[in-house]
Amino acid sequence: MPDHVWIIRRLARDVMARRRESGWKSLLASIVRSARVLAFVDAHQQFLALDVSRNYLAADWNTNLFHHLSQRAYLIEGLSMRKRIAYLHSHYAFEDQTFGDAYKRKVYLEDGLTLWEKRQGGVHTAITLSLSPRWAPEGELSVCLLVNGTRLHCLSFNWIAGGTVGMGSQVLPFVGRNQGASSQAQPALASFDACFPNNSPSFFCFSALQGLAQALGMTSVVGIKGRANICFDHGAARSFINAYDKFWARLNGQEIAEHAYLISLPFYQKPLVDVAAKHRKRAAMRRSYWENISMSAHRTLQPYLLASDIVSLAA
Repeated sequence: MPDHVWIIRRLARDVMARRRESGWKSLLASIVRSARVLAFVDAHQQFLALDVSRNYLAADWNTNLFHHLSQRAYLIEGLSMRKRIAYLHSHYAFEDQTFGDAYKRKVYLEDGLTLWEKRQGGVHTAITLSLSPRWAPEGELSVCLLVNGTRLHCLSFNWIAGGTVGMGSQVLPFVGRNQGASSQAQPALASFDACFPNNSPSFFCFSALQGLAQALGMTSVVGIKGRANICFDHGAARSFINAYDKFWARLNGQEIAEHAYLISLPFYQKPLVDVAAKHRKRAAMRRSYWENISMSAHRTLQPYLLASDIVSLAA
């Protein structure tokens, strides 16, 4: 099991990496935050003892193992230090108990799992599951939509114990990030629109996440409210509400906590008979893509499971 010296070496490596990437003010803040880890060394021992943490996540010394404490916030705005550690450990304990070495290699050491892809007219569209960037602690894993290698959309999430949001012992995906493309991705977005007219990158990503969850026997997804997002900006409040609260509402999500919505799976779609006749064919085509993506993600994940009985985590 990693000892105190090993942890200090990792922290020093993370600080040095941040020194090259940011200014002195940010570096000082990072040092102060990283010092928090030393106050909770014992609380991290279970996390560091996991196979996925020790042999995969920690295999690359460039990976910041402690971003849940070294960053200003983690997953949900306002979490205490101990709750951050608990959310982190719950996520990786579930990964460790549920998936085999082949999955861990793909997700943690390689470029991730390709959940769905399509080639059309020289355009390669793919949806992947991979480790999230360590500078964006809004979820440990990310489902990303890529067009010719350019990211158009990303859902980042943690596996959480349902009891943390009043949903019993079932494990659920908690989405802390629902982010679209930057202005630099406009050419890729134009290619996406040409290949999949009247469709949405966000629905593509959520359909893939739905397939992952259903492959694990899960019946719901939890989505963060915009104001609880760790990057929430009061000056851009409307954008956050649209990206989070209104998106979950489109999926028939229901408020279940101060910071979250619960989306039942499969996500709600208005019956086609209730769609205006002139839009029905277009709606059916959109939905066929979503269904194919969910099924592909479901099929892709199943061979990597250790067992058919999914482990439940205590809240």
